Amino acid sequence: METDIYFSFTLEFGNPLYSDQTMREWQTLWRTVCEMAYNPSTHQYPFIRSFSHYSNEIEELHKYTINSGRIKNHKLLCFEHVWKEYKKKTPITNTSLKELYVPRLLIPTQEAQKFIQQTFPNCTIIFWAE
Repeated sequence: METDIYFSFTLEFGNPLYSDQTMREWQTLWRTVCEMAYNPSTHQYPFIRSFSHYSNEIEELHKYTINSGRIKNHKLLCFEHVWKEYKKKTPITNTSLKELYVPRLLIPTQEAQKFIQQTFPNCTIIFWAE
């Protein structure tokens, strides 16, 4: 039986820093991806999807884009922040993950996108509102 994992996020765009809760939610999602990439005994999900409490993902992406340079701890929401804890290990090739649904802005580098594509060869990365 396949089990999907869904993450739903509450975001606050008017503050100078993202809250600990927001950072923890995104880091949990990225940690799940990294555990699947480096630990074959961890639970394997076919779909990892992130959703916002906002109904308009395009509007939320616009807010992320505006705030990526303004909010001081924005980088803590990105895949690379969690991935650096795992990078020194050798990843496995994981064919379980079929779909990853996240904002492109939170996987900002080609290196990270390439890593996900190579480690999860059966996975399609679907970026919000694209």
